[in-house]
Amino acid sequence: MDNFSKLLPWPVGFELEWAQGTIPSRSTPTREVARVLRDHGLGVHDAERWRRTPQSLTHWDIKTDSSCGYEACSPVIETYDELAKACSGVHLIEASGAARITRSCGLHVHVGIGSAMSPEVLESVIKFLYRYEAAFYLIVPDYRRVNRYCRPINVAVVDAVRKNRGDVEIASIWGSKDTWVNFIPLGRIGTVEFRFMEGTLSAATVYAYCLFLSFVMDVLIRGAKNGRWGRASAKDDWMLFYTMLQQCGMYGRITNDKVVIARKWASHRFRLFNPNSKRGDGGGVSTVLQPTDTHFTVHDLDALCMDLGHSTISNSSRFTVVHTTDDITYTSSSLGFVNADSYI
Repeated sequence: MDNFSKLLPWPVGFELEWAQGTIPSRSTPTREVARVLRDHGLGVHDAERWRRTPQSLTHWDIKTDSSCGYEACSPVIETYDELAKACSGVHLIEASGAARITRSCGLHVHVGIGSAMSPEVLESVIKFLYRYEAAFYLIVPDYRRVNRYCRPINVAVVDAVRKNRGDVEIASIWGSKDTWVNFIPLGRIGTVEFRFMEGTLSAATVYAYCLFLSFVMDVLIRGAKNGRWGRASAKDDWMLFYTMLQQCGMYGRITNDKVVIARKWASHRFRLFNPNSKRGDGGGVSTVLQPTDTHFTVHDLDALCMDLGHSTISNSSRFTVVHTTDDITYTSSSLGFVNADSYI
């Protein structure tokens, strides 16, 4: 077990989009989700209408959303424990039945890199994200790759960053927010928004995805070996994905267990959504996951933790919920009341 700092490499926050599930007759979807979170000690602002987030850095913001109905925005998350606690909120929303996921829903994650931004950093980040754009799309289902809310990066923006060596007002020239990665919030709240994930109420998926993005951005900011401008090429999709992981410091022998979790989560999704491609797990530890659906479940995290020689998260007894996927119903503990460093 490592002693990695409890601080995430970069702070994150996530937005869960969801449609109405089953709610009491005199309640509303936002009111019911807010009640569930409050009943378990989580701070909540319930707007019952759309508004800009964040209203508070420390509370959930529950509001309406134009794409699929409703949205639950987490507090700003700076530590692994805060990420686990926020994911307990995801678990509570799922268990309540008040929310459900449709194909119109997405999971958006903001990474707070504004304090590190400079022309050199911006050039490095844009260069890498544009170069490996196709590799990132490989970890989401086909329908998200063509979704109008997560389109490819505008080539005109890339050309402007390249021509000016990163010395541009990126938020001003970005154009539409409806790209898989969105730099417009950088000018307002100091974050970059990743919009390409499908909607989910899986706490484990949210946890691993936030880890993945925080680690990726950390490598880019510290100076990734991301090569020249232009699109990356490879003989097949797996090699493209493998190269992206390698450039992000997530391939080969890794001593940071949290990076291993993020790497194996991404590899799990590559195998799931590209079944005809060459498979691999990124090296370092054996492959234990044999996914049967699109949920990266608490049991999947348990399998990873056991593979790494750590105890499973399901041993926690703070409180228990029934977690249901397409073909599995089982009892598992919430992620939120386990110290993250105790199991990863």
